[in-house]
Amino acid sequence: MLKPRITEIVAAVITAGTLIVVVVTLHIGARLEREAIDDDIRTAKTVLAELLKGQSQIAEHAAAEPALLGFADDSEGTPESEDGARAAVASQGVHAFLVSPNGLPLAATISGQQVKARLPNEMAAGMQSLATTAAGQPTGAGIVRHGPAWAGYSTLSGRLAIAAAAPLAKADPAAATPDLLVAVRVLDETALRELADAYGLASLSFATSSSAPSGRAILPIVGLTGTTIGALVWRSVNPGRALVEVVAPAAVVVFLIIGGLLIYLVRDVDKATRELIANVDRTQALANADPLTGVANRLAFFEALLEQTRKARRGGSFALMLVDLDRFKEVNDTFGHQTGDRLLADVARRLREVCGAFVTVARIGGDEFAVLVDGPINRDLALKFGMRIIEEVSRPGPIDGKQLDIGASIGIVLAPDHGAEQHLLMHRADLALYVAKSNGRGRATVYDTDLERDSRHRRFIERELRAAILTGELLVEYQPIYAADGKTLNGLEALVRWRHALRGMIPPNDFIPIAEETGLIHKLGAVVLQRACEDAARWPDLTIAVNLSPIQMLKGDIESTVKRVLHATNMAPERLVLEITEGVLVEDPEIALAVINRLRALGCRVALDDFGTGYSSFSYLRRFNFDKLKIDQSFVGDLGESADSAMIVHAIVSLARGLRMTVVAEGVETPEQARFLQATGCHELQGYLLGRPMRAGAIDRLVAGNPEPAYLTTPQLLRA
Repeated sequence: MLKPRITEIVAAVITAGTLIVVVVTLHIGARLEREAIDDDIRTAKTVLAELLKGQSQIAEHAAAEPALLGFADDSEGTPESEDGARAAVASQGVHAFLVSPNGLPLAATISGQQVKARLPNEMAAGMQSLATTAAGQPTGAGIVRHGPAWAGYSTLSGRLAIAAAAPLAKADPAAATPDLLVAVRVLDETALRELADAYGLASLSFATSSSAPSGRAILPIVGLTGTTIGALVWRSVNPGRALVEVVAPAAVVVFLIIGGLLIYLVRDVDKATRELIANVDRTQALANADPLTGVANRLAFFEALLEQTRKARRGGSFALMLVDLDRFKEVNDTFGHQTGDRLLADVARRLREVCGAFVTVARIGGDEFAVLVDGPINRDLALKFGMRIIEEVSRPGPIDGKQLDIGASIGIVLAPDHGAEQHLLMHRADLALYVAKSNGRGRATVYDTDLERDSRHRRFIERELRAAILTGELLVEYQPIYAADGKTLNGLEALVRWRHALRGMIPPNDFIPIAEETGLIHKLGAVVLQRACEDAARWPDLTIAVNLSPIQMLKGDIESTVKRVLHATNMAPERLVLEITEGVLVEDPEIALAVINRLRALGCRVALDDFGTGYSSFSYLRRFNFDKLKIDQSFVGDLGESADSAMIVHAIVSLARGLRMTVVAEGVETPEQARFLQATGCHELQGYLLGRPMRAGAIDRLVAGNPEPAYLTTPQLLRA
């Protein structure tokens, strides 16, 4: 009778324990879900505020220049076609009204096109409230002010719309209150999808009702008249459900295993008890440890991070470091996954050694680790600790008999200085890590607010550049390339320019790197190549040089693009010079050589651009056999001041001529530089001394023998 009684007691204890695990897991999951929804609501409020601010800026700009939204400006006449095109691009999707102080419409445009001046019925009351507020009356409940503009939300055809009003800058002096310019933008599905991607709100949509279906979070929106007009609805992130899905099955499995062990308890209670304890220990270890490296796994890390954030909200502090391995992919691809796995295990061992027993080390991704440092730590100490980790990880070590060389980049956040919420800290640490890798890798970067502004700037540039490529907002200018005598025009180099409708000229250094990071460089490069080859038909005796990005060379099908453009424009391939930089040759010389050979097989010529600024290996010149070599302008600019630069230029010219390459000197700005390069044996010269970048029309006049003085500054001694 004794053994069944013991069995029943053990079974009851196990059942109670399993129920406790399930209840605790459900409680933690519910709390995680509440915290996640609160985070999302704060983010949604930020989205609404940023949209109002952006629409207010549009209204403010348009109030100073109504032509941007398609309104005729009688005082200055009709804009020229190019400005008109920019205005049309700026007004795409914008409903604009000129409104009297009492809210009556005077004129209206949609996407820059004049239409009948009539307010939609569903917006009439809101416009009246907006006009009254902008005219100086007390602010309505749903209207906010940004500078001279007032903005709020309304609906149009069942969709969410943002309305902003600003007094016209060129108002009638005799009027007691100036007329207003009202700009209305409808947030369609595309706009909401972009907001969802930018702010991490999954399946973001607008609903005219204020109730949310199951699994959705909601934020009501107050309209221009002070009443609720609808709500933003999105799919709520539920980390609690994921926790339940992970832990609950494990609890059931443990319960079944232990149930099987109860059979053996009847025969040997002591032995079964020892096995039960051993199984529980193993299960807990497997649930919290990464099987490959032995450090904490992703689930255990986020549990530890959650606990640290709770302490931070009660006055505690800690540091979070995200560690990403540099060059790991190359090792994994070159030596195989087994070697890569052993390398990850070795990195985890080094991290444990440098961090010690009181610092949490976890593997949270393929080659990404996280470090949690509990207790007070300032910025300087965090950076020093981060650099110690980088030095230890970067130390070469033998794996499978091979001496492998990798590195690490680290993004750091300090709590509570940078926040005390799990999602926010991870986002900011990831942003700091991105900056560390972008700045050359092998670095530790601590988050600050400037990084957030840079991130928003990158998102703005990416979004606007994507639109500019589609709408033809990008321009192509051409800089002349002359023979060394300074008289004979041999060719042109195509240079992309971007004149934004509201921000004006955006330098290539601002948008080209972002285009490369986002993959837009393929579309951008194709547009420039197409435009250059089309314009080249007007100058049949000149070569056209087009720059290729390393991303186009190594991660795209540039050969097909060039072949398609040459066929479409009917351009002779020998007139097209494709310029690449030395970085392409270093990153993957085998792929670079294959691509160059295929481009030359099409009949195009290939030039090595900016020679001297990168690795400048002479073996590249012999192996790749370029048609042209361009000496970087940094050497040309120092010719009058540095004897070293003169010797380097002379050596480069001699070597290139010996390899039967055409030598082009960039950045020629003085007659002395030109004369030296002529004497050295350069074939061609390019720079402001001979001609600035100019539009195709100016090139037409230059080819015809009627150059514009504003573009050409060459002294007579070079043209005589």
